[in-house]
Formats: sequence, structure tokens, C-alpha cells
Amino acid sequence: MVIGFWNIGRKNLSDSIVDFVQEKQIDILYLAEANDKTILEFLKKSKYLIKNRTFTQLDSGLTKISLLTSYDATKFLNKRHFN
Repeated sequence: MVIGFWNIGRKNLSDSIVDFVQEKQIDILYLAEANDKTILEFLKKSKYLIKNRTFTQLDSGLTKISLLTSYDATKFLNKRHFN
């Protein structure tokens, strides 16, 4: 599992994000200060440019940080265990 973090500073860097994810083989990506347009463009481009992996956006629970992953979204459900 490879986790990446990038504060893109509200810039539209969708092409660079795709390159970053491919180069580093990122599985889970946190983007700080990413606007909706950048995330949507990344999701569209990654669908065609990143082979054998589809990224989805999940709720990070934080206002300025977006969570994107190539893993099955059900693996991120909040599971609580009580003894």
C-alpha cells in the first residue's frame, strides 16, 4: 500500500496529479486544498491513463483535505469494535 499526500494550493494540477500517482504507484491519495474541478478532472483522466486501477473519492471527514483511493470503498467504512 502506497499513500501519497500533496497540498496543491488550490491550483488545477490534474495532469500532474495523474503523473504523480502513476510514477509513485499511489493507492491512497490525500489532496489538500483541491477544488472540485481538479478532483473531477483527475478522476476522469485517471480512468483512462492509469491502467488496472479506478480511483474514487471518499469522505475524508476534513474540510480542506480530499481522499481518493484505488481500493474498494467498503474497506474504508467506519467499523467500531466493542469489547
